[in-house]
Amino acid sequence: MASPLIGYKDQELVYIETQKLDLIIKGKPYHPKAEALNKSQSNSSISVVCKESYNIDIAHSVKDFLGVSSVSKNKSIYRTIPLFYENQYYEFIIENKGEYEISFWHQNSSIRDRVNAVGRNKRTLSGILNFGSEIGFSEFIIMVDGESFLEICIEIFPSKIDYNDDYVAILNDVNNEIYNLSFDFLKKTYLWSSIRDNVGGSLTEFFSIIKIIFDKFIIASDTVIKSPHHVLQKENQIVPFHKLKKANSDTLKWLAKRPHNLLMINEDYIPIKALATKKSICFDTFENRFIKYTLKTVAKKLEGVKANYIKLGRKTDDNIIKQLDSMRHEINRRLEFSFLRGVGDLYTLNSLSLVLNMAAGYKDLYKYYLMLIKGLSLDGEIFKVSIKDLAVLYEYWCFIKLNSLLKSKYKLIKQDLIKVDNSGLFVTLSKGKKAAVTYENPQNGERFTISYNLPINVLPTVSQRPDNILSLKKHRSKIKYEYIFDAKYRINPALEGSSYREAYQSPGPEEDDINTMHRYRDAIVQDSIQGNEFERTMFGAYVLFPYKDTEEYKNHKFYESIDKVNIGGLPFLPSATKIVEELLEELIEDSPETAFERTVLPKGSYDYINSIDFTNRDVLIGALSKSEQLEVCLKNKFYHIPCSEIAKARLPLRYVALYQSSSKFKHNTGIYYYGEITLAERVKRSDITEIPSSRNIDILYYKFHVKEWKKLETSIKPKELRISSRLYTNMFLLLNSEYIPELCIKSKEEYRLYMELKRLSSSICVSVSDERQDDWSTNIVLEGSRVSVEDNMIKVYKGHRYYEYRLEDFASKPRAVISRIQRFLREE
Repeated sequence: MASPLIGYKDQELVYIETQKLDLIIKGKPYHPKAEALNKSQSNSSISVVCKESYNIDIAHSVKDFLGVSSVSKNKSIYRTIPLFYENQYYEFIIENKGEYEISFWHQNSSIRDRVNAVGRNKRTLSGILNFGSEIGFSEFIIMVDGESFLEICIEIFPSKIDYNDDYVAILNDVNNEIYNLSFDFLKKTYLWSSIRDNVGGSLTEFFSIIKIIFDKFIIASDTVIKSPHHVLQKENQIVPFHKLKKANSDTLKWLAKRPHNLLMINEDYIPIKALATKKSICFDTFENRFIKYTLKTVAKKLEGVKANYIKLGRKTDDNIIKQLDSMRHEINRRLEFSFLRGVGDLYTLNSLSLVLNMAAGYKDLYKYYLMLIKGLSLDGEIFKVSIKDLAVLYEYWCFIKLNSLLKSKYKLIKQDLIKVDNSGLFVTLSKGKKAAVTYENPQNGERFTISYNLPINVLPTVSQRPDNILSLKKHRSKIKYEYIFDAKYRINPALEGSSYREAYQSPGPEEDDINTMHRYRDAIVQDSIQGNEFERTMFGAYVLFPYKDTEEYKNHKFYESIDKVNIGGLPFLPSATKIVEELLEELIEDSPETAFERTVLPKGSYDYINSIDFTNRDVLIGALSKSEQLEVCLKNKFYHIPCSEIAKARLPLRYVALYQSSSKFKHNTGIYYYGEITLAERVKRSDITEIPSSRNIDILYYKFHVKEWKKLETSIKPKELRISSRLYTNMFLLLNSEYIPELCIKSKEEYRLYMELKRLSSSICVSVSDERQDDWSTNIVLEGSRVSVEDNMIKVYKGHRYYEYRLEDFASKPRAVISRIQRFLREE
């Protein structure tokens, strides 16, 4: 269609002429943002109902008027291009042609009150209306002398997203994810209070539920069939005495009442015939009748779903038909080929027995029956908010979609988005209330939480409440890494001639929203560990905004800023989730070092980080020769080692740590204690009186006096490397290593690479040539392949194949390089 020129002025969009009044709606038949963002909108509709005949003109200057679509019961529907948009002003004018009392009505009072009589004679009603971010149909009624005279319904389109694609997809995402979370909640609970009180859930809802629980429904049925509840049934029969196998109290009572059946023979009474009682197992119980009723009811409902689906008259999905037939077949097979075939029908529902409440199989079938018959009762503000309120809906959708992306890759541990009370399930997601969902990374067991509307009140200045916060706690790290994903239903279209276009060239988030992200990161702080100063807790902040051209946006300054300062904007719509999904994965998979380096640090922080000298191995890891030595060293605050074991080039040493071998300490193997060296003495072995020895008394030893022994927060385990005498490392590695081979890492780059690869596989290790040498070499071994850092390159060897990556690329985008290494290692 031909796009109206940006310079178009307001015009008559709709003009309706009747004998009693004229209605004029003026405005622009386009929206500048919609034009700039090239939204492919579908046709619009305007419906009119009038008690009298009328003439109508619709947007004469727009050539795309499509004419009358249908007329029925005085209601005419006109098809045209979109004429009305969110957040745009329209003038409504109603001219009274006689002495009538005319009033304007709309269900929204804020809109209704804006159209009022003007002029001294009050014959004209006029008002400027703006529908805000409300989307969809909006109906107006013009009252004449207190009765409805003219009804007009217009369609309001969004300006930032596609109405029939993105808008519908957002609604579907919200609906589907809420129900998926509800079903997940129900599967983990017993469901009693999560069932509606009234019977009669829709067939659609019935099918949605049974698709999820059908396998468990069948398993519960098979459990009942294998071990059915039964009763012993007595059957009395009069038989000749010679056929009576066993007499009981009932037999004697029967004979006592019928002495004529007794004959006296040789002074003994012999019965002619007697009562025989036979016991048999009976499955025709109330509980089994109920189970049969349940299976038949579900099968009948499945048949009803199929019949109604076919009646829709549209192209049917063969997979759905097959699924329905398969379910019905499975149920009917159990009805026809099991003990249930001989069970009677259920006509009345008695009070429920303990069997249905407690017996294996029975209680589950009863639970699923309630679910299927009564359905779900979902409540909460998210369903009360008008679906037209697109700004609020987009905010809800962002949180729900973030969770949907996370749930597809990580294990859902806990959520308080769906809760239960006596009225049923309800959704806690609402403005002004917080909600949180916790996940676990199956690769490393780390847990993380995404929170909605979490208030942060304990701040030195002003409290903050971002929309969504991703909070990560990584192994070996004492701090939480938090990131803000703030939903903003705003976008600057970068119109020609605007300052935004000149600065950024293409559409993107508003500048003040980016400034808000800076404010969040700077304002949200917590007390430091020392307690006398504050530290930032937010390592990144991102604006989520509605835009779908992700490839174009990758050249935007506010996308590139994420790599530079970890603040920027991310396009997020149902058709554009890839960028957000990739960033989420990076943040979750990042090592603590990469997460730390993503943020902008105060001046001087990089100097501190880069000041770690991996070549300065001033920490001695010394082995203990016997278990008793540990107690003596700890008590007397020293450690001794032959001078021949330590080269002079290694001196001076600042710290010493104690290695406990498996041969001497069994289960307490590894490094547990370290201390700062205050004095290093060269003494004869005979002078070390704390641990007397009769051998080698003239051999020179170093006796290192320790200020105090400290215990590592987490002991360092041997893994592939065991220390026979001594090993050298630095303090950073001592405090941050999990296994002893990690103490041999020789550079910051090698350490960063190892920590990133370690998060991918538990089979990773550091291969050391010989720790007893003063100049050993190291390699990283991962899934049978060798990785090393040489000549500013990362070199990966897999069998006879070889590949290398630049350290410079790894330093700037570690996750991207790690992903490339992963792909290379997985190649056959």
